[in-house]
Amino acid sequence: MQTKHCLRPGALRGARVLVVDDEVAVSKFIASAMETEGAIVDTAASGEEALEIMCDIDYDLMITDVKMPGIDGIELMRRTRERNEVIETIIITGHGDIPVAVRAMKEGAFDFITKPFPDVSQITVAAARALESSAPRNGRGEACRGGAGVDRFESLVGASPKMQKVYERISQVAPTDSTVLIQGETGTGKELVACAIHARSRRANGPFIAINCGALTESLLESELFGHLKGAFTGALMTKIGLFEAASGGTIFLDEIDSTSPHTQVGLLRVLQDKQVRPVGSVTTKRVNVRIIASTQKDPFKLTQEGKFREDLYYRISSISITLPPLRERMEDLPLLAEHCLKIACEKASKQRRGLSPKVLELLMSYSWPGNVRELENVIEQAVLFSQRPVIRPTDLGILVDKEKEPQTKQQMRTLDDLEREHILHVLKSTCKNKTQAAKILGIPRTTLYQRMKKHQISADSDDGEFSDAVTAT
Repeated sequence: MQTKHCLRPGALRGARVLVVDDEVAVSKFIASAMETEGAIVDTAASGEEALEIMCDIDYDLMITDVKMPGIDGIELMRRTRERNEVIETIIITGHGDIPVAVRAMKEGAFDFITKPFPDVSQITVAAARALESSAPRNGRGEACRGGAGVDRFESLVGASPKMQKVYERISQVAPTDSTVLIQGETGTGKELVACAIHARSRRANGPFIAINCGALTESLLESELFGHLKGAFTGALMTKIGLFEAASGGTIFLDEIDSTSPHTQVGLLRVLQDKQVRPVGSVTTKRVNVRIIASTQKDPFKLTQEGKFREDLYYRISSISITLPPLRERMEDLPLLAEHCLKIACEKASKQRRGLSPKVLELLMSYSWPGNVRELENVIEQAVLFSQRPVIRPTDLGILVDKEKEPQTKQQMRTLDDLEREHILHVLKSTCKNKTQAAKILGIPRTTLYQRMKKHQISADSDDGEFSDAVTAT
């Protein structure tokens, strides 16, 4: 599970920001956070100094304390707007000055942040949203707004028509508080979509918490989601708040909600209907203020027909849905995705930038990618780790080399299921039959690997030995 604020990579890069605060330590702290994300930052210790600096420089954003000797933050904002109509302002205030902050919002401030800062990302996310808000007025990139034809949207990558529809859908639903259901195969980027919705919502300054419902037992999942009282069960040594409470003011992402038990689904329905949770062991309920985004790999309507998913819960979560296409249905995006994954893998491995040979790109384009983008990321990450040349070659791809060596006519005669089965066998063999490691390479959960093995009748006996569940030490 994760608690985080979502910031689109590069959202602040190149932006001119002025930080105004009479407390030097505060202005340095904010400037450091902004510069880490690529912004160009100047600081001023007073409103008067800020106005002098702005005589020579046009800023995209101003972050100012509301209480300062001389010209205060609200007056500074008014005077700044007279000189620069497109600049956005974020007000900094103490917890006891909320009414002043509200007045600043009415006067035209984009947002306010209270001191002490609970999380540095609260500042950078608010700044990114302010810059995005002013983008139509100051001409900062179309891609920041998710306009038609963009090849990147928040952390999502792809310029295909199917991805453009996804971007459009995100832009439509993000400003609302509606529950959203994201459907798609494993590895297609469902959490990235959820994070993009949160980042473009009114809750962007609040927490974003993600939990995989399929990774926990029923009792542990209920404790994580709803919390529990001390002594509610063996091992409950202290009272614990649940993730719904922890996500208050923000968004919770319930990945693989279709894997929850009927009992847990009742609790989820209560949250959706009444915005209330009941901690395990408690007889009372608590109100929560949280937006819910859920995801499924399977068709939830079909699951309701099979009696595996509550029909009333299905209708609650599916009023707004976004379907992510698998990678094989948007192969025109693969070169762009491959370059994106390559850049990230090189940075992660602290290696100089690599390139992809034409033959490698041809291999990548000819593969079906059952693990979708996650599998592509893992394949390229391994290639970067093992490659000793500035250009990635076919031999660096490892798990795809055998496929490339086969006669073309034989490849064309084989079904997708055949290719998937052989690829799973090859990965298991290359990992010394370690299913945990194999699932990571394939870009799928280990439970999904078990399902695929069962589907393709891959057993311990069929591969000359027992498969290991242990993680191989590295």
